[in-house]
Parts: sequence; C-alpha cells; structure tokens
Amino acid sequence: VATYVDAKGKVINFSRSYPAPQIDLSERDYFQFLSKTSTDAVFYSKPVHNKGNGKWVFYLAKRIIGANEQFIGLAITGISVETFSQLYEAVGNNLGVGAAIALFKDDQTLLARWPHTEERIGKINKNVALNKVIQNPELFGQVFITNAASEIGDGASVKRLLSFRKSSQYPFIIAIAADEQLYASAWRKSTLNIAYTLFLGLAVILIATILLLKSIKLSSKHLHLANHDPLTQLPNRLLLTERLKLAISLAHRNKTKLAVIFIDLDNLKRINDLEGHASGDEAIKTAASRLLSAVRASDTVARIGGDEFVVVLSHIDSTEGAQLVAEKIRTLILEPLRIEGKTLITGASIGIAIYPEHGEDEATLSSNADKAMYYAKFNGKNQVQLFEDNLETKRP
Repeated sequence: VATYVDAKGKVINFSRSYPAPQIDLSERDYFQFLSKTSTDAVFYSKPVHNKGNGKWVFYLAKRIIGANEQFIGLAITGISVETFSQLYEAVGNNLGVGAAIALFKDDQTLLARWPHTEERIGKINKNVALNKVIQNPELFGQVFITNAASEIGDGASVKRLLSFRKSSQYPFIIAIAADEQLYASAWRKSTLNIAYTLFLGLAVILIATILLLKSIKLSSKHLHLANHDPLTQLPNRLLLTERLKLAISLAHRNKTKLAVIFIDLDNLKRINDLEGHASGDEAIKTAASRLLSAVRASDTVARIGGDEFVVVLSHIDSTEGAQLVAEKIRTLILEPLRIEGKTLITGASIGIAIYPEHGEDEATLSSNADKAMYYAKFNGKNQVQLFEDNLETKRP
C-alpha cells in the first residue's frame, strides 16, 4: 500500500481506496524520526498493526520536502508481514520439522517469522547467538551448532543448527534455525550436508527478500512516475484530478471555499524557437519553482501540459484572497530569467474559478478556470481573470 502523509501526520492520499481514510500517523516511529531529521535515506519502521485491517505491517518511509527545503510530509509503502511469512514457509517446509526462519531489523527487532508467532512480532530479540554474531560480524553467513534458548524456534534450549545473514543493501538480518530432528534424520547423515542445505536455504531467503524489497521500491517509483511530470516533478493531470476531487469533498464537508487557478506561460513558444528547447525546459522548471514558492505546502501545484500549470488552493477565506495569490504568481513569473548567460522574459495568463460559486465538481471548476485563462490570454496576456458567466460573449 502506498500512502502520502502531510506535515501533521494526516493521510492525504492512499492507493487502496479513494477518498483516503481519515487516519493520523503522527505517533508512528517513521513520522517521529523523519519529521525531525533531515535525511534522504529510506526509514524502515518497526512492525505495527495496520490501522485499516489490523494486520502486522512495517513501512518504508521517505521524507518529502518543499521548494524551500521545508518538511511537507512523507511517502510511505506498507509491507505486510504475511508476505514474508508466506515466502519463508515455502522454503522452510523443505528444511524439515522444527525449522524456523526469521527476519530482523539490524536493531534486532523481529519483523517477520515462519512459523508466524503473533506475540513475538515487533519485539527485540534477546537471542544469545544473534548477539554473538552481531558482536563478531565475521560469523555472519557461517553455520554453527548451538543449544542456547531459541527465540526463532520454540524458546526451548535444544541442540540445533543456526545461521544468520546480514543484507548489505537493507538494514535487515535473516536467520534460519533447524533443530536436531533435521540433522538426525536418516536422509541427512552428515553435518556438512546439513550445513550446506541450511546455507543454501539462507541464501535463497536472502535473495528472495532482496528481490521482494526491490520490487516494492520499483513499484513505489513507478507509482511516482505515473503521477508526476518528469521535467518538474510536479503532480500531473492524473494526480491533480484526484487531489482536486478530494479538496472539493473536504470543502463540501467543511462548508469552505477553494480556488482552481489555471496558468499558461506567455512567450514559451518564442523561447523554444529562438533559444532552443533546453532553454524552454529551464524556463518551465523555473516557473514551477516560483509557483511552489507562491503557495502553501497544503496547496497543489501541477503541470498538465507543455506550458500549462494548475494551482489548487485547498482552503481560502474569500475570492479576493485567491486573486491576491494569482497576482503574486503573475508577478513572480514575470521576473526575468537568466539562462545560459541570456536574460529571458516570459509572463503568465491566469484564470480563476472558485468553489462553489463557479462549479461544484472537478470538471466544471477546471473548465471554468480554463475559460478564464483563455480570456486573459486573448485580451493582452500577462493578466489575471476571474471566471464570469458571460466571458464567452466578452471575448474579442
């Protein structure tokens, strides 16, 4: 499950259902850490019970920052513990009765286990053998015999084979244990063969775990690419539609106003023709940065076409407030650009539609903001126009 969380820990977008559930995640370990720590690294959480379905899940969380480096939220991907348990079961069944497989964080927190033991998930492992291996990293990957009490077996002090493997790519440790029933069985007569079998099983588990995590990260990347403009990294038309629908739903529920602002860059075609598309791309990225600086972190700035942007002001007190923001945008876009030693000037034709006066659904609001923008463009460019019912008849 992929989720976006705002700067206060509230879920604002959710891949499993729409609209997103009203869930507060501010108490989670990943939010507590990433909201206060400036890092680009992925945070791997402790397992928790999912607030939606109650099942064990742990999260890969990534910090999202705004144009001015301010914290604006998190992108998180939830991974079901059952996914790993089922994977481990498929391997563990071939290791014989009494075998156990576990996945730990590098702080020894138990993330997943087969056989699944509900009360141990999320607990710190006190296994003597694991502590010894962590203190002596050269023991990672080796297979040894121990009779220490097992926390990935049944907790009994039984003689068994044990091996741990540390992932070089993720903060995880994988463990495999097999009790004496395995290596006393007739079809496995030598400890060497058993060690080989156990080591091979551990390698399979490690590879499968890494491939699964890579698949999850790749899916998260694909989700981002599907919803964002590759040049500016702003939301694209698809994500804009989802956010606008959600904003309308919240405005309807709270009886508040919102504004949809359509922006068309003036003179971009001229820049492309005279200076080249590389300069045009720089002008678009600069415009995107200036748009972000003009609005709040809770607002949405999207790129929906070559020179077209849309801003959704999710909560406004008045129409005049939206017009002030639009005028601020117009002024910022008009500022000269320095690209490859040249000074270039563009501008912006801007149209505004207000909810609920100018429409009560996404399609109507977008259409009316677009009409207002085109009126501004055909009446001299570089100006702001609020939607009116008779704009079509006023167009020259």
